[in-house]
Amino acid sequence: MSKIRLTTLLFAVFLFIGCDRDGPDAVDSANSDERGSGEAGTINWFAGSVEDAFVYAGDNNKPLFLYWGAVWCPPCEEINQTVFKDPGFIAQSELFVPVYLDGDTGRAQTWGEHFAVQGYPTMIIFNAVGDEVTRIPGAIEVERYNSVLELTLNGLKRTSELVEQALVSPDQLSREDFTQLAYYSWDQENLDLNAEPDPDLLKTLSAAARDSGNQIAATRLYLQSLTMAYSREQRLTPDEMLEAQGELETMLSNQDLVLANFDFSMFWSKELMELITEPGEGRENLSNRWAQSMQAVHEHPSLSKAEQLGSWYPQLHLYWLNNPDAQSLPTEALDEVRAHVAEMDRDTRGSARQTVINKAYQVLQAARLYDESREILLAEIEKSESPYYFMSGLASLAEQQKDFAAASDWLERAYANAEGKATRFQWGVEYVTGLIRMQPEEHEKIITTVAGLLDNLEQDQDVFAGRNFGRLQTLQGALKDWDGGEQPALASFYARLGAACQQLDRESMGYRNCSTAGF
Repeated sequence: MSKIRLTTLLFAVFLFIGCDRDGPDAVDSANSDERGSGEAGTINWFAGSVEDAFVYAGDNNKPLFLYWGAVWCPPCEEINQTVFKDPGFIAQSELFVPVYLDGDTGRAQTWGEHFAVQGYPTMIIFNAVGDEVTRIPGAIEVERYNSVLELTLNGLKRTSELVEQALVSPDQLSREDFTQLAYYSWDQENLDLNAEPDPDLLKTLSAAARDSGNQIAATRLYLQSLTMAYSREQRLTPDEMLEAQGELETMLSNQDLVLANFDFSMFWSKELMELITEPGEGRENLSNRWAQSMQAVHEHPSLSKAEQLGSWYPQLHLYWLNNPDAQSLPTEALDEVRAHVAEMDRDTRGSARQTVINKAYQVLQAARLYDESREILLAEIEKSESPYYFMSGLASLAEQQKDFAAASDWLERAYANAEGKATRFQWGVEYVTGLIRMQPEEHEKIITTVAGLLDNLEQDQDVFAGRNFGRLQTLQGALKDWDGGEQPALASFYARLGAACQQLDRESMGYRNCSTAGF
C-alpha cells in the first residue's frame, strides 16, 4: 500500500475539507491554524484543518497523532474515558500534534479512505514529513498504550521498515522495536511491503521477538498470527495445533501476559479454541484454564469497567462451546454475571455509560439472559446521548428471537433518531437491509427509505468515500438480492447515484469507487 506523504496531502487540499469539529474535551477554537489554547488536564487537539495540521507538524518538526472516531462508537468512548483522560497520555500529547477526525464532519469519510482506515476507532502516528509510522490498536491497557506511544515517539521508526529489517537481520532490532511490531494494529494494516502480511510472517516476527528476550511481543505476534489464520479460514496441521496450544498455555499461566494480550484473551476465546483444538477432553481442559485466567482479572485495577465486564466473554462463550446442549449456565455463574452487571450499571455515570452498558447488554446476551439484556437496553435509551446505538442493539436482540416486526421497528426508530451525516446514512442502510432481510414484502417502506438515503449526506458525492461507500456496496448487494436491481421505483435513486458519480474528478478515489460499483 502507498505511503501517505505530505506532498500528497497538500495536493489533496482542493479535494478535501478539514475536520471542523473539536475533539473530545477540546476547547472551541475553530478555524485556527495553531494549536488550541487547551485546558489543564485535557488534550490540546489541533483546531484547524487536517491539511493545516500536517503543515504545522512539518513546520515545527513534530510527529502527528491522528484519531479517527465517532461519538456513538463504544470503543471510541472507551478510548476517550481511558487513554485520553490519562495524565500520562495528556503529558505526552505535548510532544506531537493531536488531530481528532470525527467521522461525521466535513469530508471526513474521504479523509478516512485516504488514510486507509477501516473502522472506528483508528489511531495513526505520522512523522513530521507526513510518513505513516504506525497504527496502535485501541483495546489495550492504558499503561501499555502510553508505553507503546512513548517508544514510538522516541524512535519514529516506520513499522514497515521494522518488518523488512526483521526478515533480513532480526538481531539488529531492539526489544522496543519488537514491542512496536507487536502493538501494531495488524487488522487495519497499511504497510508498504512487497507482499501482504500473512500468518507465517507474524509467526516469523514472533520467533524473532522471543530470541530478543521480549516474551510479551512474542506472545502478541503469535496470537495475532492465529487470529489472522482464523479470519482467513486457514486450517492448522496437527503439529501446528499442538504448538499453538503450548503458546496459549504459556499465556494463560502468566497474568502479565494475559493482561498484555487482553484484546486477544477477551475477544477470541471461542474462535481460537475451534482453530487449535478438536472437541474433547483437551479442549475442555484448555477452556477451563482460559476461564480461570479471566476469572482472576474480573476486577483487576488496570482494566476499565467495560474491560472488566468483557472478561466474562471467554467464560460464557467457552461454556456454550463445550456444552452445546445446555439450556442455561450454572446458577452460580448466572448470579455472578447478574451481580457484576448490576454493579457496573449502578456505579457508572455520564458518557462512560456508552461503553459500559454496551458491554453489559452483550455480556447478558452471551449468558443468554435475553430479557435482562432487553431491560438494560430499554432503560439506557432514556439516558444515552446516542440512544440510536442501543436501539440497534434492541433490534439485534429481537431479530435473534425471530420477532422480525419488533426488530424492524427498532431499526426504523434508530434511523429516525440517528445524528450526523455519515451516521444517518449508515443507520438508514442498516434499516433498509434489515427490512430486506426480515420483511422483504414491505416494498413501500424499502423504496421510500432508499429514496431518501442520500439526503442525509452533505452532498451526493460523499456516498463514494470511506465507510459511506462500504455501506453503499452493502445496500447495492441487498437491493440486487431483493429485486434484481430492476425495481422501477428505485430508478431515480440509481440515476441520482450516476449523476453524482459523473460530477467527480476522473482522477479521484471517489470516481474510481463509483466506477467499480457500476454507477
